[in-house]
Amino acid sequence: GAAFEELRAENAALLMELPKRTIRDDGYGHRGEEVAAPDAAFGIVTRPDDGLGRVGNVFRAKKTLDGYWTGTNLYHAWDGKPKHFDLAD
Repeated sequence: GAAFEELRAENAALLMELPKRTIRDDGYGHRGEEVAAPDAAFGIVTRPDDGLGRVGNVFRAKKTLDGYWTGTNLYHAWDGKPKHFDLAD
């Protein structure tokens, strides 16, 4: 997932996970490349607060030197280029 929209705090951000679209794969969907599909984000049905700080597809994360950390996942801003994925990783 890609993320954007910074919170006012210097050390935190509100992120929105964007839907992904596979543009190339190995024929089985196990390895390939994907891009963010921001237009599809408007069709996401929001969920109520799940008790983990997520409301719908928006959540809070701490800024780090490497990106944005939620305590379980590290997110990076999408640079517009296809990203490699491998389900075996």
